Amino acid sequence: MRIEPSPDEMSRVLENEIFTLIYLKGLTLGMGKDDSEKFIEDCNYIVDKRLDIFELESFNSKFYESDEIPLSEYFFPTFRKTWAMVYIKPPSLFDESKNMKLEIFKRLFDIDDFLNFFISSITKTKGCLIGFGSIDKTPEHLSLIVDDYISNLVSRVYDNNLDSHIRDIKINKLIR
Repeated sequence: MRIEPSPDEMSRVLENEIFTLIYLKGLTLGMGKDDSEKFIEDCNYIVDKRLDIFELESFNSKFYESDEIPLSEYFFPTFRKTWAMVYIKPPSLFDESKNMKLEIFKRLFDIDDFLNFFISSITKTKGCLIGFGSIDKTPEHLSLIVDDYISNLVSRVYDNNLDSHIRDIKINKLIR
């Protein structure tokens, strides 16, 4: 039997550096050393700069009534899946012959952009799988959000001029 978490359990874990490190290291299992370090660096950005998202009511509540844990506990595994789909196993559209497009795809990934997309998506689509009785709704729902985000990045790569993409990405990285 699972003990019901308090609404701010994930926030408390992330406010403790040791717990955060242990939690994030657990999410890097199966990653190579370089990927693991980059992933933890990106997660630390969220913890250091965007911990405010864990204060949102939608993050501290259950996504579906049948859930046992709040949405906040699904966030970092969802972020890991997204991150891996960008850096470790990108869409098969980007093969070796389209290396420049793969590089642009990777550079288009922006943590703040993902967070905004994620928050907007959970707000707009909450409850859309309510009619399904036998699936684990929240993981499926979050998987759809990740797939939509990745598809959005792919569309951005293929819809625009590569030169302007490269220029825009470099400008955005310099501004931050």
